[in-house]
This record gives sequence, C-alpha cells and structure tokens, in this order.
Amino acid sequence: MKTLFFLIIICIPVFLFSDFNISKVKTNLPINEANSFPIPQKNKKLISVKKARNAKKVEKKPKKTYYPTPIISTYIDAEKKITVLKNQNNILPFKKLNKRFLILSLIENDSIFNNTFHLFANFQKIKIDNLQNLVGIVDSSDQLIILCKNKHIESLTRNILNSRFSNLNCNKNLILFDSPNLFNSTINNNFNTIVVGFSTNKFSQNRSAQLLFGAIPAI
Repeated sequence: MKTLFFLIIICIPVFLFSDFNISKVKTNLPINEANSFPIPQKNKKLISVKKARNAKKVEKKPKKTYYPTPIISTYIDAEKKITVLKNQNNILPFKKLNKRFLILSLIENDSIFNNTFHLFANFQKIKIDNLQNLVGIVDSSDQLIILCKNKHIESLTRNILNSRFSNLNCNKNLILFDSPNLFNSTINNNFNTIVVGFSTNKFSQNRSAQLLFGAIPAI
C-alpha cells in the first residue's frame, strides 16, 4: 500500500511539469496520412458498384407522351359514316355464328373485309353465276353477303330480275361501299339488310365487317 502511494506521488509532478501534449501528437500527423493506407481490390469493386447503383437511381427517364395518330381518327371517321339503311327482323348483328356465310364480292379488292370477317366466322366465297345453284341448298338461317359499288347496281339489278335470286331461302345482305344514289325498288325489295360504307378503303371495309357482328354500333 505504501509502495502504491509513493508511485502516485512520483507520477503527478511528471504529468504536471513535463512538455508532453496530446494535441501536438495529433497535429504532427500528416494531413493525408489516414488516406494513405491501400484499399483492398475487392473493396474497390464494391465501392464502384455502389456508385453505379446510386447514379442509376438519380437518373430519371423522360416520360413518354402518346398522341392520337391520323390512323385512329380515320377509323373513327369510317365508323361515323357507315349507315344501316335496312335491317329487317333485326338480322344485324349476326347472332348464329355456326351457320353458313356466303360472300359474293363485286369489288376489286376485298381482302380487308374478308380478313376482318374471318375473325368472327368462317365463310365461303361464291360468284354471281353460282346464285341459281344455291336454290334448295341454303336455308333460312344462312347469310348471303354481297359487296358492291354504285357501278355494280345496274348489273346486280339485272341479275336479280333475270335469275331465281328471290327464291333463295336465306337472308340476303347488301353492303354498298359507295353513296346510295342509285338504289332502286328492286334492290330494296330483294335484300333483308342494306349497309352503306361509302368507300372501299381499308378503314370502311374493316368497320363494315365488324358492324355485321355488333363489334361497333350501327347508325
């Protein structure tokens, strides 16, 4: 116990009167000494990966803005123009899709109408010379669809009058891709439904085929 007391007495003067200063030790170190130690290669990779991730988070992608295209507006215009002039017994839209659909096309290019029609039901293409052969084959639930323009009205009227068209026991549907300026009583009396598409362009063909199945509303 005496020994410990003497040690304390001896050490106190040393701390009090010596030039030892901790602050001097700290300030005597070089400024960049703490950064002078080499960083392991593995840690460097981790740091670079973190920096890349943070950079991605900061970057903001520009928002995409969608504007209506002329194609969309053209389809809308085609829908507005298509008109159902006659719909006897509410045949349109077609309800029994498992029945026979016969398409007689008098227009030059009907591929868009056919492709769109095929999305809803199968069909068989026929020629005007085959009309008489259909008597006794088709039934009342079958659908005959004729595509034409104004230039075909006269020949179509003549064929109706000179054939057994009226004897066909099926629903007869006329789609006119033109204005109805040349319609006559023969056309009106021999068709169950009449749809006016006003044009043979792809938009009118597409929308006319959809209208037959109720995909777009009739006007």
